[in-house]
Amino acid sequence: MIIILEGPEGAGKTTLANKLVDMLGFPYIHRSKPKNEKEKQEMYESYLQAVYNKQNAIFDRCWYSEMVYGKIMRDQSYITIEQMHELESALVKNGGGIIIHCTDKVDLLWLRSQERGEDYITEYDKLAAIKHTYEWLMHKIPHHIPVMRYELSKSL
Repeated sequence: MIIILEGPEGAGKTTLANKLVDMLGFPYIHRSKPKNEKEKQEMYESYLQAVYNKQNAIFDRCWYSEMVYGKIMRDQSYITIEQMHELESALVKNGGGIIIHCTDKVDLLWLRSQERGEDYITEYDKLAAIKHTYEWLMHKIPHHIPVMRYELSKSL
């Protein structure tokens, strides 16, 4: 089983990941933006490999982040909707998975990001676009695995 935590900065992904690791004892894998062209090229293959390993894991970001951030930060993603479906189908066949879409109100996401000194997303409008693109990707596009919403301010 792979648990995938997705959402914008300040949505509680890492906090939730730490709680799940403590509860379940699953390995924790944190993904961030690719640092160079080689990492961009290897990204899809690394996701496939993780899925086919059939091990339990908690992913703090995964291919969905590339789909959202790539579109907003570079005007394109290195992962397509078709590849997303291929990865999800492989996940279903190899132990299953769930997406936990971590989110909150944009003002609260922005406040949390500013408090911790976020340096990647430095514009409120970009964070708002990221939040709304996640909403579209997680809840308007069909998925092969369950998607659940987790709002940090409602869980406090």
